[in-house]
Amino acid sequence: MRADSSIQWATYPALLVAGALSAGIFLAEQGWLRPWWTWGGAAAISMLMYGLAVWDDRRRLVSLGVLGRLAAAAILAVSLGALRLVVFQAQPPDRLHRQAAYLIADGDTTTISGAIVDAPERTDERTRFTLRVDTWHHPAGDRPATGKVRVTFRTSPWDDEPAPFPDVFEGDRIWVHGHLRPPPAPTNPADFNYGAYLQRRGIYTLLTARSAGDVRIRSRTRSRAQILVNRSRSHVRHLTQLHVPTPSSRAIVHALLLGDRSRVTDAHRDAFARTGLMHLLAVSGLHVLLVGMVIYALLRPMLHRFRLRWQHIEVLRALLTIGILVLYMLLTGRPPSVVRAVVMASLFIGGIVLQRSSHTLNTLGVAAVILLMMRPTALFDVGFQLSLSAVAGIVVLNPRIDAIARSMLPDDVASSGAGEWLLSMLTVSAAATLGTAPVLLHHFGFVAVGGLVLNVVAIPLTAVGLTASLLMGLAGATWPAAGSAFGMAADVMLQLLILTAQWGADWLGAGVQLASPDALLLAAIVCGTLVIAQLPRPRHRWRLVTITVIIITAGQMVDAYNARLGPVLTVTFLDVGQGDATLVETPDGRTMLIDGGPRSPYWDAGASVILPHLRHRGIDRLDLVVATHPDSDHLGGLPSVFEAVTVGEFIHSGRGASTNLFADSREVLNRRSIPHRSVVAGDTLDLGPHLAVEVLGPPPRRISSTWSENDASVVLALTYGATQILLPGDVEGHGEGWLVRTYANELDANVVKVAHHGSATSSSLPFVRAAVPRSVPDALAVIPVGRRNRFGMPVPDVVTRWQNSGVNLLRTDFNGAIRVVSDGTSVSATTML
Repeated sequence: MRADSSIQWATYPALLVAGALSAGIFLAEQGWLRPWWTWGGAAAISMLMYGLAVWDDRRRLVSLGVLGRLAAAAILAVSLGALRLVVFQAQPPDRLHRQAAYLIADGDTTTISGAIVDAPERTDERTRFTLRVDTWHHPAGDRPATGKVRVTFRTSPWDDEPAPFPDVFEGDRIWVHGHLRPPPAPTNPADFNYGAYLQRRGIYTLLTARSAGDVRIRSRTRSRAQILVNRSRSHVRHLTQLHVPTPSSRAIVHALLLGDRSRVTDAHRDAFARTGLMHLLAVSGLHVLLVGMVIYALLRPMLHRFRLRWQHIEVLRALLTIGILVLYMLLTGRPPSVVRAVVMASLFIGGIVLQRSSHTLNTLGVAAVILLMMRPTALFDVGFQLSLSAVAGIVVLNPRIDAIARSMLPDDVASSGAGEWLLSMLTVSAAATLGTAPVLLHHFGFVAVGGLVLNVVAIPLTAVGLTASLLMGLAGATWPAAGSAFGMAADVMLQLLILTAQWGADWLGAGVQLASPDALLLAAIVCGTLVIAQLPRPRHRWRLVTITVIIITAGQMVDAYNARLGPVLTVTFLDVGQGDATLVETPDGRTMLIDGGPRSPYWDAGASVILPHLRHRGIDRLDLVVATHPDSDHLGGLPSVFEAVTVGEFIHSGRGASTNLFADSREVLNRRSIPHRSVVAGDTLDLGPHLAVEVLGPPPRRISSTWSENDASVVLALTYGATQILLPGDVEGHGEGWLVRTYANELDANVVKVAHHGSATSSSLPFVRAAVPRSVPDALAVIPVGRRNRFGMPVPDVVTRWQNSGVNLLRTDFNGAIRVVSDGTSVSATTML
């Protein structure tokens, strides 16, 4: 190829078709091609253009007919993509979520029946699967219904000896009774949008069954293919339990062979994610490649024993390999990455048999077209985007990176067997990382770089562990000794894999972190990456360099314009359920976290809400952390925060508690050598010259020695310019009375956090009047409170009292996280819901 040769787009037409389909799906999702007359009109225009191009070809010797036909094909593909999305998202009247909308809104119980359409995920606490509904058992009579429902079997925590739920499998037809509700919306800025994730799969309703009596199996599956898949899954689970001794290894075997990661612990998930090794747990093209290579390599010597002709051997092993890969795809639940890999592997193997070759990007395009036609909303899935961008990165970037790396190494090192293998592992990892970086930054704001080194060890460990797991499944039923040997081998390899991820998380867990990167920055990263791909083509290379520079310049101009708007104070009241957690970001770039929300054996607000939000905001250091008092709904998440980020100083009320949580918090403080001190009224906290932070409570011990922990809460007043934000912790009657008597007219605020989650013991009328006088226009009161909490908070009288004071009242249970911004003269608030 000449150094400045053109790109041969005709080599991969399927990729171009996939791009046009994606454009149509994206436009329809934005509402531009959703009405039938828009995409219908686009299709009609494409046909007209095609006809004109053919006519022009016939009447002219030199014409633009080829260009016209290509444009017509592109417009037709765009309109087809839009049409496919419109059809997929169509909501006929018989859909369950439309018929039972009044039940869903109230979370009432109802009964439905239908067929299970995916592999149930089973843990010790629950079973979860998707049910395709066919009947809604309405009290007035059975009604036909359509749609998908995400069903969960989970016993009540108040039931001491619950009866076990029946085992269900894909294809079973069941009757189930339970609470019906809509998919949840994200309530914090960094929350995973589980509701959108489900809706992209056509699921608009959730149902939870609480007892075994709420479930009846109407019939078992009759399809032979489904019976084979179900028995294979049960076979793998049984042999894994029998031959793999370590629970953590069994969980990873289930992830590798069945695509079921439900038993992988959060700690292990976090270690794999922080090191860039998460792709080893999510079944992907790598696993399909490993399975296909093992089967494809083993079949040749086996088939040779039957003395078949070469052509027959190749056809048979191609068909058997593709069949086993399809079975593996069904076992793993058909995730987009596996479907893409199986399609590409089938095309590759078919090309070998037919002695035909195809460009890898073209086969990637074929796989993308199939996936988008099956489910057009896959375009917006992280898994789909990562799968395609990783393959594209390897195909496009790896040759360039490999050439650069070889030019930097001595010839004898690069050409040796070990050097060749090591170089290949490193360059492929680098290419995949660069290819997926824009997707990771857009969705997570973080790209792990530890995988560049750890993949050299982790991929071989995964390959050996997966191969041993496969051989255990093949041999375990008929030869138990061999099954045990292969199970032990898989256990050793997977334990080493876990240790590699944990070691990498401790020592190589750093990466590139960008808090909420904008579209211009991502576009610059994409163009800069493509510069590497176009190194042999100077014209394309310099065009991309120019475009990259233009995008960066435009981004700097936008940043400069935003900087003219001036510094602001941002206070975010996070939704942590029944508890408090408030993040303060000052105009000087300093940060303060006030309280850490609750912690239970099942959920930690620090790990689940606060730390993801800090990463979302690009914060790895907290200048101050304040615990207003030692109750578990305020202190619970702080140990996780202390472990994960740098803390300048810890501020508390000076009150202790005889709880394990308080002891854990003190142990982490001492182990991490975090400075800490108690404060009293009259103290100040240093968060820069532009923000004044005054401590209004608790009063000295001589006054508050007999007060409760709530009354002795740390009370803070944040003053920025002419605006004030009052944060009174959980103060109750004694504390509020003392604040009103001591500070009189100094309590008036633009924003008040309602104390003690709207409890009847707080928000006395004198305090409400002092905190929000009529002289403060558009004042805001915020109640951090959990949805349907068992304490009945906020009590109606308190809500009415604050509303009668003239404030705008917001609640985290109704509004999700509440973000308050002050420019020094006024405040504004935005909510998640």
